[in-house]
Amino acid sequence: HITLDEFIILHDNNSTRTGSFANLVQYIRKHYSTKNFDSIIELLSKSSSYNLGPYEKTMVKSILYTTNKNFLPSDEELLQLTDYLFKVENWGYYEIILLGNCVRTIKYNSYFLLTIEMLKNYIYSTLNKTNKRLVTQLAINCLIVSIDKEEFQNCSFLIKEIKKLLNNELNYYEQTVFLYTCGYFEFKCNLANGIEKMKQALQVFEILGEHNIKAQYQEHYDKYINQ
Repeated sequence: HITLDEFIILHDNNSTRTGSFANLVQYIRKHYSTKNFDSIIELLSKSSSYNLGPYEKTMVKSILYTTNKNFLPSDEELLQLTDYLFKVENWGYYEIILLGNCVRTIKYNSYFLLTIEMLKNYIYSTLNKTNKRLVTQLAINCLIVSIDKEEFQNCSFLIKEIKKLLNNELNYYEQTVFLYTCGYFEFKCNLANGIEKMKQALQVFEILGEHNIKAQYQEHYDKYINQ
């Protein structure tokens, strides 16, 4: 089961952003990538210099939950977060990252509807395409979860939206993950070309030198296809 929430933490290397939230994300990224989870747990303590608000705490718990099931946010915490996100009119970096890192803990229906909200309302700037790239990653992530849940109508909607996001963009990583994911969707729908697309994507990861990422998707392929 692949999700890209870890990818959002680990692979967005634009460190020029200012603001305490961006610093927090950098801090989490650094310690997550080195598996130093105690430093992330420390963020939840009263003595932490980051002084997290309720939404950030829910995000941190959700990230920790991927490694330790004791850190599941409460229903109340998740409800507060989703209520906030449903009311947001303009989705910036803050909201996109909050949603992206709570993928494993928000219930699927809310997650899908919030992904639609984000697609409609994210703030796009031609000078800084980070938001658009993160939105693309999240939409692909939601697509993968939707395929696993066999919510095929939702999958078709997301595929159309992701195609629009990737149009005229040179995001090779996202293009390749999308190719693999479309192949996975077609495979689940018993269409002939699905496996071929997945194999193509694995070859592209090899050519791009993305060996760790190729290994992750190869593992998924072996688990679901080479049965």
